[in-house]
Amino acid sequence: MNFIRANIHHCNLFTSVYNFSDFHLPSFFPKYDSAIIDRVYVDCDNKIIIGKDENNKAIYEPVEENGYRPLMKIHDWCVKKGYIHAPYLTGNGYNIYIATKPNFMIRNKKSCLHNAQSWLCKDELNIVVDTQIFGDIARISRIPFTWNFKAGRICIPLTPSIIDKGDEFIKTIAQDKHKVKQLQKECNFYGSEFWDISQFDMPEFKYRDPLPIEQDIDPEVIKNMSADLADGAPDCVKLALSNPFLGWELRKDVIVGLRDNGYLLEETIVILKKHLSPKKFRHCMSPQDGRQPFYLYGRENMMFPTWESMRAKGMCPFDNYNKCKHYKRWCGNYGREM
Repeated sequence: MNFIRANIHHCNLFTSVYNFSDFHLPSFFPKYDSAIIDRVYVDCDNKIIIGKDENNKAIYEPVEENGYRPLMKIHDWCVKKGYIHAPYLTGNGYNIYIATKPNFMIRNKKSCLHNAQSWLCKDELNIVVDTQIFGDIARISRIPFTWNFKAGRICIPLTPSIIDKGDEFIKTIAQDKHKVKQLQKECNFYGSEFWDISQFDMPEFKYRDPLPIEQDIDPEVIKNMSADLADGAPDCVKLALSNPFLGWELRKDVIVGLRDNGYLLEETIVILKKHLSPKKFRHCMSPQDGRQPFYLYGRENMMFPTWESMRAKGMCPFDNYNKCKHYKRWCGNYGREM
């Protein structure tokens, strides 16, 4: 609390959506397989990610409606079911937490969350929300009663006194410090039952969109580009690409690593073509394999694995991450499992 009080007027403040029971030492990055799944988080934003530009920055497209209507559909659904939930205005958009039945035996945490979120938003309610949060157990969210400096509003809980008043009224309240202070005396927790999501606990992502990002690249651009691994690429990626018969999982690690270190999509494709066997490269680029580079460049929640994970796959030549000069920029930069 002292940290929040000291910084509340100077910067945006966030916290992890999910809690964890174990951490990597000495970095204290959470071990994502230790996530405690006691809630389902949904982000009802007023824009969605549709791709990336030439600098690998997300391209957003505004949705036809703001996030208030989707949020209210989830709220009404929870009220009807009696589920415990807590909705918030985060600044421009909205989010909501739905309490799940305490169940620490969930085996497939990421896919279970993804399936529950996808089913609720796509099948059950047919609403447009930010799908980037689906299955993301490393998600962070704005701390209530802190400023969203870009929006010029405070992140506020949607209490019974304001939740039905509409988007414009709520956002006006969030700009008034005195009215926000009154909300601190109210509770925004609704319902009394837990949502049992154990039915969604399966290895496969059952509700994932079957098509990757549709994006065409001029074959001549690929043919004439001379991209290759720079000296800054870590040994694990070089080691992986020394195998021309690289499988889907390790190709994923390579592609995501290149993506997050400034390689353009076209450059990554050239590197794959140079290092993979012709058969593996064709398979990698085929629709049957999801056009892997295109798919991964459009999935911000797919992150480079931790050092421990790379070590377990036999892809890190070091017995201690401190020996790798690239650690902080690569696996040490994320600390999250894929």
